[in-house]
Amino acid sequence: MGFFDFLGKLLFEDEGSNEVTLNTHTSSHDSTRQQLWQMRTALHIVCARYTAMLSKCEVKTYIKGESVKKDNYYLFNLEPNPNQTKAEFMGQVIRRLILSPNHDCLIVCIPDRAGNDRLYVASDFNIGEAQLYEPIFTDVSVNAIGDTILPLSMTFSGKNAIYFKHTSAEIESLFMQMKKMYADIIENDVKAGTYRQKYVLSLDQTAEAQPNFEESMQTLLNEEFEQFIKGDNAVIPLYAGMKVSQTSAGSDLGQNASVADKAIHSATDEVLTKVGLVYNIPRSIMLGLYEADDIDQFLPWCLDPIANMITEAINRKYYGKKAVINGTYCRIDTEQARHFDFVTISKNANNAISSGVYTINGLREKGHEPLIDPAIGDVHFITRNYAVVGEYMEDPSNVIATSGEGDNHGNNSGTVAGGGSHK
Repeated sequence: MGFFDFLGKLLFEDEGSNEVTLNTHTSSHDSTRQQLWQMRTALHIVCARYTAMLSKCEVKTYIKGESVKKDNYYLFNLEPNPNQTKAEFMGQVIRRLILSPNHDCLIVCIPDRAGNDRLYVASDFNIGEAQLYEPIFTDVSVNAIGDTILPLSMTFSGKNAIYFKHTSAEIESLFMQMKKMYADIIENDVKAGTYRQKYVLSLDQTAEAQPNFEESMQTLLNEEFEQFIKGDNAVIPLYAGMKVSQTSAGSDLGQNASVADKAIHSATDEVLTKVGLVYNIPRSIMLGLYEADDIDQFLPWCLDPIANMITEAINRKYYGKKAVINGTYCRIDTEQARHFDFVTISKNANNAISSGVYTINGLREKGHEPLIDPAIGDVHFITRNYAVVGEYMEDPSNVIATSGEGDNHGNNSGTVAGGGSHK
């Protein structure tokens, strides 16, 4: 079992079990335990940010250099397998890269009965020790439906095994720090005892004068007092002359709750910021503020590298060298992660069309709008301000042409020069 699996079971899960958890094994070093929880929260926020962005991105598929929407387009963008959507699938990929002990991910390709490829994220696997040759993956398990884990008896290699890792010195340092903090908690708990709450039992002569005092005292301390501390709602019987009071370690916390809350929020923001920096995620995005400038930084420095890594792994193994060289491959279009609003970008959209860079349908596709008639929507327009130097001086009419005229026209991707309407 890897570090994060072990740490997750002992530290991060609240489900009742026979294992020791922080619900029953609390630490006297609350700041360390609190920081671990904050780091765990920050890592899950990293997963959520990556998943949300990647889920918005379209995986474009190409055949011989031409963008097409066929079987692989449907596979990558809508239904990787019969039990998952693209968003669920991407979420599994990101959680493996961020939270698994080795920060790696294995996607296995399993054809269905009709021979169609289906992609699954392996929840567990063993990798062969070969260093110079293609690795073989064994003992592979998948869980595409909830928490149900399905072990697979087959081995995977070549096209059927897409393997990649996402790690760095900074990431390794972060997880080593978490390991050390967890070890310190265990060590301190063993020294300090199970419960952090400390109580004082005060006695006076009235209590000591009670019959069977010593026997009743042992019962009180060994049984009733233990249940009193453990119970969420508990009552403890006391004899006359007895008084139970909590030490300042517990009482001060209640008295200074507002101060403690502010300190916790400040510390949480600091941890979120530091963990975000490890993954190149700006502070505002980690905190959910989403400042415009930070979104612009998130795409090239955070999203593009991980999208490129996934794309390269798929192209290298699933498509292969020969297909990629011939122009058959896929590409994650991270531009789709931006919110595309035609109202706010109307001026830029006009410039993109009038300069001939994009067609009307090209921009409408980016904005997830229905395409219009190809006779208009797939034509490249250009304004009168553009002309070949010299030719315009000889004959200004050279900059005005209509679809179907000249060698470059006669199809839906022809060029229309001039600012007038296309007829």
